[in-house]
Amino acid sequence: MNRPQSDLVPRRAQQRRDRPSDWLRWLALLISVCLASFAMANDDIDSVEEPEDTVELTEEEDEPDLEPVGRAQLIPVDPAEFDPPDADTESDESLIWPERSFLRISATQDLPFLVPLPDPPLVPSLPPVPFPPAAEPVPEDLPVPLAPSGDSFCPECQNGFDDAMPPGSMLIHADEDSFGIGSRQVPFALFHIDSVEPLSQIRLRADFANGLKTPDRAERFWAAPPVGPSQPEREVNYQTFSVYSETGGDHFAAFTEIPLIFMNADVNGDTSGPGNITIGQKFLLTNPNNRHWQIAQILRTYLPTGSSSRGLGNGLTAIEPGLLFRYRRSERTYFHGEIKYWIPFGGDPKHAGQVVQYGTGMSHVLWQTDERAVMSTLELIGWTIGDGQATLPDGTVQQVNGDTFFSILPGLRTALGPSGDLGLFEVGVSSGLTFGDAGWYDTRFLFDFRWSY
Repeated sequence: MNRPQSDLVPRRAQQRRDRPSDWLRWLALLISVCLASFAMANDDIDSVEEPEDTVELTEEEDEPDLEPVGRAQLIPVDPAEFDPPDADTESDESLIWPERSFLRISATQDLPFLVPLPDPPLVPSLPPVPFPPAAEPVPEDLPVPLAPSGDSFCPECQNGFDDAMPPGSMLIHADEDSFGIGSRQVPFALFHIDSVEPLSQIRLRADFANGLKTPDRAERFWAAPPVGPSQPEREVNYQTFSVYSETGGDHFAAFTEIPLIFMNADVNGDTSGPGNITIGQKFLLTNPNNRHWQIAQILRTYLPTGSSSRGLGNGLTAIEPGLLFRYRRSERTYFHGEIKYWIPFGGDPKHAGQVVQYGTGMSHVLWQTDERAVMSTLELIGWTIGDGQATLPDGTVQQVNGDTFFSILPGLRTALGPSGDLGLFEVGVSSGLTFGDAGWYDTRFLFDFRWSY
């Protein structure tokens, strides 16, 4: 097919210039082009991204009924579909452009991909969740069930409430100071009996003891001559300042104690210096969540770091294994017990001997709040010497097999909260008297300053 020459266009435009209907055609064409451009711009805005799942219609499928949208569209058309007129023929029905492609204008045809989408599925709505009924206020005079029925804290309160309480619970007196910082610290309030549960703490202690007779008995305190002081001693007064540190978890703890001793002896004179260092460990044998009974194992090792010739150490190594017990009577009252066995190594074969230590005690909260507490303690400790010897003031040596003596030691401890950077601060004071055979001292008085964390 021969394409018309470009020089024919000006001639044909000159021939139609004198015809009055040409400007109407140009105006209609301009309006149609503007409408088509406006429709294509709106289509680009409405559908920025075409969906991946485009519906393709085949000859076998029925075309969906599309409602006309009434918008003009530009549809590409192959120029070969139109036969250009001859060069000598003048026609008012067509206009030939020099471009290679043509556009057919349609005012009612929709785009092929404008297929109505199905309605989205309805999400079933969940039934409304009912709110729990508001709890009825508990009368102020009604005690709170806090303890298992095995604890008869308040048997008179139990009458009349058996049917209203859950199984395994009981009623107790709910005083305003029943629970506080004292209930947390009272299991660790004792001074001389070790606590069953591990407690991370730092303790400074000043211990003043008077009236120590036969200090080399079983080489528990002094070493016998010639390792210990050379002269027999009548009586010794001593002051011990120690630093005790313990750290651990729920079941296990390790501890050390470093003493500094100031001694006043009637015969051998006064002296001072570091004493024997103690290291040890503690292991809880029961569940730490047990309500009543707790049992722990403890082991102390005494190292001969003090000067034995000056009476600041006994010149031997000793171990002291033992068992610790505790019974919880209530949130405010605990009972304690211990049994230990002191075994020396490297001492004088005749003079040194084993010592059994046993004791019981009670700790009780007298008053407490969330930040303050006052606790009382009472301890009874006994010692029995298995074998060994002792040097009397006149220089004679006698057997001390079976010597037994006891000490009773009341005390008072105050917790001062809240906890600071070093932990909870406590101050305690205790005193003691010895009765029975001559003990390690006649009277004893000590101060405690402790930070537990």
